[in-house]
Amino acid sequence: MSITAGSAVFLGQGPTVTGQILARNLGDPDSRDLKGTCQVTGDGASSTFNCNYVDGTVSIGFTPSAILCQRSGGAATSSIAVVSCVPTDGTKFAVVTSANVNAATFILSFVAYK
Repeated sequence: MSITAGSAVFLGQGPTVTGQILARNLGDPDSRDLKGTCQVTGDGASSTFNCNYVDGTVSIGFTPSAILCQRSGGAATSSIAVVSCVPTDGTKFAVVTSANVNAATFILSFVAYK
C-alpha cells in the first residue's frame, strides 16, 4: 500500500488554479517573512551560535514568532545537524547543533516568520 498524497496548506493566500501568480499585499504579515542563509565557521569546541539578521546591531523591527532552519551546506562534518533555532530578538536568532562544529564552514537556510 502506498502513502496517499497530501495537499499543501499555505500561510496566507495560496494558489488555487494552474499557473496562478500571487502578488502579496505589503500589509500582509506573510510579506514580512524573511528567507535567507547564514554561514558560520566552527571552532571545534562549540555547538551553539547566533545568526544575525543584519549585523548584530541593526534590528529588523520585530522579533520573529518562529524560525524554521535546516543545514544546507558547508564543509563541516556532514553528520552535524541543526537541533534548534530560536528567535531571541530583532537582531539575531540562536542555533544549537547536534555536535561541536569543527573548524570549517556550516551553512543553514532559514525562514523567519513575523
